[in-house]
Amino acid sequence: MSTQPAVANVVLDFDSVIGLNEQLREPIASTGGDIILDLSGLERVNSVGLSLLLRVAEQAEQSERRLRLRGVPAGLQS
Repeated sequence: MSTQPAVANVVLDFDSVIGLNEQLREPIASTGGDIILDLSGLERVNSVGLSLLLRVAEQAEQSERRLRLRGVPAGLQS
């Protein structure tokens, strides 16, 4: 089973990350399989948003799961 909370039409910054972190916590903790985040609607991200993505990746690794990012905007690919 996959966890697939989507990030749609958002800016990942200080104002949005707190709420999104809360939104992601329960599905990540209560499901199995890969953690899939769809970033296709991501408009902008700053260091706080990147920190959230790294935290989710760390949670996935600790639970022996994989974080998979889909729809990563060209500006974030590297």
